[in-house]
Amino acid sequence: MAENTLFDAIRAGNVVATIFYLKTKARDRGYSERLELVPLQLQQIEVELGIPTVPGAEDDQATALNVNTPAVSLLEQ
Repeated sequence: MAENTLFDAIRAGNVVATIFYLKTKARDRGYSERLELVPLQLQQIEVELGIPTVPGAEDDQATALNVNTPAVSLLEQ
């Protein structure tokens, strides 16, 4: 019943109903406000984790960035 009401509104020239339909049912034809990217191939990504440092930081600042320090205390500094 809801779809019939939507189609009736589209037939009657309701622009909002037409835009809604195109954004939801015609995404594959480009009717969307956002771009959805689909990878062609799955790839593995390597991430190297280390202790975060600040370039030019003094030793006490580097110690404050130790991974054992809670994140909240880092924000307070």
